[in-house]
Amino acid sequence: MRLGRSILPAFSSVFASVAVLLVSASASAQSGAADELYKAGIQLIQKNQTAAACEKFQASYSLEPLPSTLTALATCREQEGKTATAYGHFKRVAENEKENPDRQKFAADRAKALEPKLIRMTIDMRDRPKGLTITLDGKEVADAVLGISIPMDPGEHIIIATAPGKKDWMQKVNLGPSQVANRIDIPALEDGPSGQISGGGGTNVVNNTRFVEREKIIEKDAGSTQRLFGYIGIATGGAALLTAGGFQTFAFLEESTYNGLPTTEAKQQDQASSSGHYKSAKRNQTVAQILGISGGVVGITGLVLLLTVPKSKSASGMYVTPNLSPGYGGLVAGGRF
Repeated sequence: MRLGRSILPAFSSVFASVAVLLVSASASAQSGAADELYKAGIQLIQKNQTAAACEKFQASYSLEPLPSTLTALATCREQEGKTATAYGHFKRVAENEKENPDRQKFAADRAKALEPKLIRMTIDMRDRPKGLTITLDGKEVADAVLGISIPMDPGEHIIIATAPGKKDWMQKVNLGPSQVANRIDIPALEDGPSGQISGGGGTNVVNNTRFVEREKIIEKDAGSTQRLFGYIGIATGGAALLTAGGFQTFAFLEESTYNGLPTTEAKQQDQASSSGHYKSAKRNQTVAQILGISGGVVGITGLVLLLTVPKSKSASGMYVTPNLSPGYGGLVAGGRF
């Protein structure tokens, strides 16, 4: 069986009927790897590890796209809260399933139930330069999709527009869990080298409250690593110089002890002791010299690193702007780099 009765307790009552539709599928119809992934997904569902289970079902479907696997994946995505993804999967099963009327009806019913709950977003751009590329969460948006209201999963999404000879434009949109219509109108791209980002001016949605927000781009500190090594160098050099001072003090004490012996005859009579003081003084002095030179070099290097940290460009900087709209109030911080 593709899906045994043991999975029923793991699904809520809304999803329980999907098990009946999947039990009739034969394990021999799926490749070994896909079947093992499918079984792993069932085990994860039983452990309430929904996200991990969905990934197993997704991997199984990628290996062998069976309607039963897609139905399980759609049910899992719905349970995960990804309503748009689940809706798309259920629609595909409802439209393409020809052999199992019960499964087709189940998928059609779930798609119909999800449709009123869908979050939708429209992406459009009036002035479209040559070579324009728009991506949504890393996937290219086709020209035909622009201006069309498309279902979206709740959560954060990133829209990026690029074109040759134009600065990149980026907008983060956080979609709330309830149905709402959202529209992102991409402004005309600024002239400039590609790779530089200009803040987005699209509509951002947080908990279904709509407000216009500048893109929160924090300036990268190009000298942060150099500054860190500068501080480390100064600290290390200072520690080495302090340690060198300690060894020099020990050397001075040992030398004083050796020189303080009353006569040469006394030194010769206590040859072992006097020789030990003399050698210890020389050894400590050598260590002090090595540490002193090394500490000085490291400390000076750290100081040079600090003094040569590149300054921020005058065009860069941070801003804080009050942001007010119905149902929302606050401050928006941002900048350019």
